[in-house]
Amino acid sequence: ELKIVHHNGSERCFRIFVEDVFTSDGDWTSRRITSYDITYETRMREALFESEYRLRQVLDLVPHHLYAKDRHGGFIMVNKAVAEAFGMEPEDILGRNHYDLATVKSEALRSRAEDLVVLEEGRARMIAEEEFTDVHGELHVMESIKVPFSPDRGGALAVLTISTDITARRVAERRADEHRRQLIQADKMKSLGILVAGVAHEINNPNNFISLNLPILRRFFDDLRPFLDERRAELEPYALAGMPFSKARELIPQLLDDI
Repeated sequence: ELKIVHHNGSERCFRIFVEDVFTSDGDWTSRRITSYDITYETRMREALFESEYRLRQVLDLVPHHLYAKDRHGGFIMVNKAVAEAFGMEPEDILGRNHYDLATVKSEALRSRAEDLVVLEEGRARMIAEEEFTDVHGELHVMESIKVPFSPDRGGALAVLTISTDITARRVAERRADEHRRQLIQADKMKSLGILVAGVAHEINNPNNFISLNLPILRRFFDDLRPFLDERRAELEPYALAGMPFSKARELIPQLLDDI
């Protein structure tokens, strides 16, 4: 290919073909040179290359996992975030099967099953949570959107996946749930403490009353017993609280001592 710059600054591109011409006897006679103007083709190719370069920059700047797989599970497009997760360069992943690269094979099988559903239904699918283990063995919780698309006009469908790492969010949510449970438990314990204190107060009031008046009652009975003993013959068969005086005389002090 040859690029020619016109004196006005414009450029033209040509593809040059050189062909030797021979006689029927095999003798060389001349050299035929043919040129084709490929300026438009070259400009389109350069524009396409520039467009692909800008798209690659955009894809690699996105921190989320962006990748596309064909219906056989092979990667046809990955961004830098995906490549780093596998510990590889993007160009080394293209054409490889997800199952072969996965650290945990069951994760690749689940992803493959979700891809087949998307291809069968022909519509986008939201995956609220799926596990992904990177090349270092670290487990990530991903939120993914899978979309069917055709990488080639009129060609077979493939699946484009955009996955967001929500591991930190899930950890924060679990910590918040645990904190809420602790607050609820603490509130229950506080309420129980108030209830127990109230019950104890209600029990202590009559206990204190009894404790304060019990010695008086004991002295009262001790002072009354000699009088009752002197008149025992006159009082028989006298009963105290339904008991004969002879039995009540011994039992009442014991009851007062036990209180």
